[in-house]
Amino acid sequence: MSALVLLLAAAFGATVTEGDRCLRANDVACAEAVVEALDAENSTDPLALALAARTAFFAGEHERAAGLAGKARRAGYTEKYSELSQIEATAEATSGWTTADRGRWKATYAPGVDAILIDDAVETVRLADAAYAPVLGAGPPAGTIVELYPEPRSFTAASGLPRSAIETTGVVAISKWARLLVMSPRSRALGYGWRDTVAHEYVHLVVAYQTDDHAPVWLQEAVAKYLDNRWRDGKDHFRLSVRQEGLLAEALAGDALVPFEKMHPSLALLDSQEEAALAYAQLASLMEYCFETAGDDVLLRVLPRVKTGEDPRIALADEAGKKSFDKLLADWREWISQRGLVARKLEELNLVFAGGNAEDVDPVLAQRRDLAGFVRLGDLLLERDRPQAALVEYEKALDPEEPNSPLLSNRLAEVYLELGQPADARKALEASLVDYPEFGMSHKTLGSILRSEGRQREAFEAYQAAAEINPFDPSVQEALQQLAEALGDRTSAARYSRYLVILRRGGEG
Repeated sequence: MSALVLLLAAAFGATVTEGDRCLRANDVACAEAVVEALDAENSTDPLALALAARTAFFAGEHERAAGLAGKARRAGYTEKYSELSQIEATAEATSGWTTADRGRWKATYAPGVDAILIDDAVETVRLADAAYAPVLGAGPPAGTIVELYPEPRSFTAASGLPRSAIETTGVVAISKWARLLVMSPRSRALGYGWRDTVAHEYVHLVVAYQTDDHAPVWLQEAVAKYLDNRWRDGKDHFRLSVRQEGLLAEALAGDALVPFEKMHPSLALLDSQEEAALAYAQLASLMEYCFETAGDDVLLRVLPRVKTGEDPRIALADEAGKKSFDKLLADWREWISQRGLVARKLEELNLVFAGGNAEDVDPVLAQRRDLAGFVRLGDLLLERDRPQAALVEYEKALDPEEPNSPLLSNRLAEVYLELGQPADARKALEASLVDYPEFGMSHKTLGSILRSEGRQREAFEAYQAAAEINPFDPSVQEALQQLAEALGDRTSAARYSRYLVILRRGGEG
């Protein structure tokens, strides 16, 4: 802690109340200055000890936080919101973890194969910080900690979310207590787009910091979902998915949008994955409309007003040039209705935790076991080097009454590639890449097709997309290593070679 920060804390009369205010704003450095000025860790005052415990908790120092929580209890502190219990549960869930300290950015993880995530986790937050500052303002000065939880059990313990929320809406991360709590992609059967999720949660952290945590859930989620694709280069890549367009088109036609009131206290607590997906589509497209009509600096004007306690609805509508929030919503509805939304009902990939397989995740084959039977028979034939016979079985699984099956699309592409027909392979895969871009296997298969055509740079990018969803597939990491070497990228080749060693050893060794 710098002498200047301590001097300022003392000069302005450091108090527990001031420390609490710092933590509400996710300003850990500020809270640490108050704790040190009060000598809170050595105090006999239960309120001061509780502040010290909470500050260490926000700083990700969970073992120390739990020790201070115990001291606060013994000093007579009475919990109001189970905050000390949460501190102790997190300490237990993260016991024995490893910390990678990269200056302003830290990542903590359970020893083992999650070590391959650390470089990307830190890089994502670093890039996100640079990309979001021009449209949101700076993030917390103390830096950011990404905590990577290996499975739902430890995540629910540390987040305080009920397991039912994870199973119902598929929540995999939260931004809370000035930290990013994120489930490892290995917690899901085929992984998920975890780097976009890290960026999404970092937006929440910045918004909370810039508003003293006065932004309501709907505004936070609108901002985070609209901006979470900008972390790579700071440019706008937001597009509603095919599924989101279908949900939004149906809801607009039936006047069945998710009410703003229902989004509180968290979208993770909505009734279903479908309702959560609709809510995100509403909010993100509303923010897209605000950016389009009011410019990229609209939030730089809105967030300071929210920080002062002004009604966020009034602030957003006013800065978007509308007379009222109702007028803003009405204009957004007209604007989005004219966008030509794809009114096609597309099922979500099934939420399956680690231990499941591609068939379980597939929204068609998991329900149509008859079609899945043809696919399994085709797989057996392909394994026995009978691609033509496999193709016959795969084609039996095509049902014009059913929507696109991402697993079947991949199997067809693989067998066409085996038959030396890369053009047919690409055609079999292209619709699935549009409908289910989060199905990592499709990017892997595309990489194989491009590689067979000698298009090494494009193949490398396709495999990178596959690795961002499921980095624990050794065949993907091996392909990336080989392609990096072929492209003369020795740094990347060494990186993927290291990941392969970690995966084969089960850890860093």
